Amino acid sequence: MIEINEIEMMHAAYRKLYEIENMIRYFISKRMEEQYGPYWFKKALKLHQRIPPRSLIENLYIYELERSFLRIYPPFKDLPPAFFSHLHTIYPIRNRIAHSRPLTCEQADSLGKSHSYITKCIS
Repeated sequence: MIEINEIEMMHAAYRKLYEIENMIRYFISKRMEEQYGPYWFKKALKLHQRIPPRSLIENLYIYELERSFLRIYPPFKDLPPAFFSHLHTIYPIRNRIAHSRPLTCEQADSLGKSHSYITKCIS
């Protein structure tokens, strides 16, 4: 039987992950629109001669958001290295959550710290 503490911890972890991923999507969309206008998805790709991502931004995984936008476009050059360190900390935790594997206390704490840092950076 699953312990109530584990259920509560995983519920909180999923909420944090959901918030991070969707805040990053919003942050990307907002900054790209500010820089390139309302049709930024097509305009930025053409201007910077980039291959489009495999899907629309709403359907990209968090690591694809980094690779397809945060690391390559000028509106994100001001993100500090610590932002990316926290983002990379989340990747294996995200996979555990996505596959319904319980987190350790250390992973839950790490997710909490990364959540705080990332949300402060992009809000």
